[in-house]
Amino acid sequence: MTDRTGGVDVIDGLDWDLIADRYWDRRPVLIRLPDGPSAHPFRPDDVFGSAVAATAANAAGEIPKHVRFAVDRDLKSRPDGWLPLAEDDSLDGYATRLAERLDGRRYSLTVQAFHAFHHPLWRCERTFYDGAFRRFGLPLSSAITTMFHGNYEHTQIGAHKDRFASFMFALQGRKVMRFWPERPWTEAVTSVLDYERYLPGSFAVEVHAGEMLYWPSSHYHVGESALDDTPATSVNVGLPREFTRAAFEVAEYLTDPTPESMLSEEMETAGLPPLAGPSWAPPEGVEGPLSAGVLPAALDQAVDFFRSGANEEAAREWVATLSLRRWTAGGFFPAPPPAPHRPLSDGVAVGLPADEPVRWQDIGAVRIVAACGHTTRTLLPAETLARLLAALRAPARAPRVGSLLDELPPPVREDGRRLLEDLTGFHALTVTKD
Repeated sequence: MTDRTGGVDVIDGLDWDLIADRYWDRRPVLIRLPDGPSAHPFRPDDVFGSAVAATAANAAGEIPKHVRFAVDRDLKSRPDGWLPLAEDDSLDGYATRLAERLDGRRYSLTVQAFHAFHHPLWRCERTFYDGAFRRFGLPLSSAITTMFHGNYEHTQIGAHKDRFASFMFALQGRKVMRFWPERPWTEAVTSVLDYERYLPGSFAVEVHAGEMLYWPSSHYHVGESALDDTPATSVNVGLPREFTRAAFEVAEYLTDPTPESMLSEEMETAGLPPLAGPSWAPPEGVEGPLSAGVLPAALDQAVDFFRSGANEEAAREWVATLSLRRWTAGGFFPAPPPAPHRPLSDGVAVGLPADEPVRWQDIGAVRIVAACGHTTRTLLPAETLARLLAALRAPARAPRVGSLLDELPPPVREDGRRLLEDLTGFHALTVTKD
């Protein structure tokens, strides 16, 4: 009988201290999670909801950049009914619909930035990993979340190495991960699609639904199908451990990241304006060496862009904004977008859960307030803001909006209402209707 664990350790229950002391940055381990939704960061309904939202076609009617769908090795560029739809009702329904269409052919669906599309999934993920980040530290750049679904032969990229320590959560079916502790090839390539000749130096771990597999960033790996053609679903969470390109981190400080910009191959240019002209062509009418202060239009534009970013006041505000968003996102950034703005009437009861972080910082005469990875501004004085947040966290019955606003000075009551509405849109506040 083949050892499905490949010889790696198996532990029952999640123990972040044990993982940190014995396995972190060292070797893989298979973790059997206990039953119950609170023990697992990914619930099937949330995963399906995020899959539907994340795979919606872009404005051009194409499959977005963070989504890859292939039939066998034929990578599709347009949805054409290949992606999950709300009417599928579940991932099982989606798999059934595709099985009828594919007539035995294999398929694979990969969705990156998966946490950025569905707030319930994002919140469970943030809560689950809070214990890990208390031991390993909050990532400088975001952790990544990727969903894999299908009955593919192996993942589309083949055998490769990531800069992330990875946790794979098996949700449906069985997944097989194959590992090499060191790079098995000598060619100057980063991945190998046909890796059969390197199998003798590998080991494989079969992961069943309800289990979590960890492996360090040092291991080369590839995901494979299980023993049958039944589709499997898993979600991988990667925590950055190796930083090989400063542009990936710098770009996040030049702009407000989105799933599209974070996953673009041109990520290092995210947020930079389009070039005004050729980078090295001299200005029209200028011959010979450039005189002082005369630059090609594109370089002149670049100087202006970075000069504006170097403005001390603007830079301080942006660093504060980005920092507040990072802390309240809990390592998973960007957070799902806020809900559409809705007014709050005086009779609505609102509350702030004890485990929901809200942070704020003074910037001149205003305060930047952050929750759930988003920020807003308020004119409420610091002491008034502190009292309002304390009242929202009161363990007794949730206060009504009108009573909260009555405690504010009249000049800032409407500003207080807008703040409550923004925090509600961020999904930070609980709301009980009249």
